[in-house]
Amino acid sequence: MRAFIDTSSLVKKYIEETGSEEFGILLKSLSEIVVSPITVLELHSAIERRLREGALQSSDAKWIEKEFTTDYDFFGVVEWNDELVKEGLRIIRAYQLRVLDAIQLSAALISDSGLLVTSDKRLYQAARKVMSKTRFI
Repeated sequence: MRAFIDTSSLVKKYIEETGSEEFGILLKSLSEIVVSPITVLELHSAIERRLREGALQSSDAKWIEKEFTTDYDFFGVVEWNDELVKEGLRIIRAYQLRVLDAIQLSAALISDSGLLVTSDKRLYQAARKVMSKTRFI
């Protein structure tokens, strides 16, 4: 199955946290992973935040960045274009999502993936209204 993975869930592949085991099981069942054009920025932001908070060591951060860079070559990445921006504006107006969540949901819709996976409650609630399959981890 092809799935769009929001960064809030993708981070669970690299950092042990609630839902990491469930996400790992899900990953094994997927034939293709699609991400948004902001995933790189969001993932690195999550790493930096954990470093600042002392929840992650520098050596672990370097390993995560290396693993993610390797994995990223195999992900489908939704292109940033006018269609994404227009869909994002529609999503913001319809569901009052924050900008980054609207970009994620817009990218998921454009990707035509069979499933959206997220660990963000607001994004999940909005996605349930417009996606045929959603999963909260």
